[in-house]
Amino acid sequence: MQRYRVRDADIVSEIIDDEAIIMDLSSGRYFSAEGVGAVIWDGMVCGFDVTQIKQRILQSYALDAAGLDADFEDFADALLANKLVEAVHDSAVASVDRGMPLPAHRRKYDRPVLSRYDDMQDLTLLDPIHDVEETGWPNRKTDF
Repeated sequence: MQRYRVRDADIVSEIIDDEAIIMDLSSGRYFSAEGVGAVIWDGMVCGFDVTQIKQRILQSYALDAAGLDADFEDFADALLANKLVEAVHDSAVASVDRGMPLPAHRRKYDRPVLSRYDDMQDLTLLDPIHDVEETGWPNRKTDF
């Protein structure tokens, strides 16, 4: 049973209006996935196996199962390449019995796409907490 899990605690995300917004705090990059991509991401965060994620997509979007396999793999490969998730081939991933609410009516299917943004990377990596003494803010660190 193949599953994916979020790589580590530096990867945070939120789903807002059928869009997954994913942030890699260690690199400062952020990502976006809408529609089917958000359903896939949500399933991975929840610990669902690949079959469960695909079933959720088939319930929510108008497409045949054969067309989903390649699109799913391409999207998963993009998540892996950006080090957002890792593949797990056992049931060690704890799953939750909740996920994003699925639409009441089947929607038009669009291939899942992971969009990557580097434009705010420098700003995102600014973290004044790491530049202070142990006594805390506003005592700036003098010995690096």
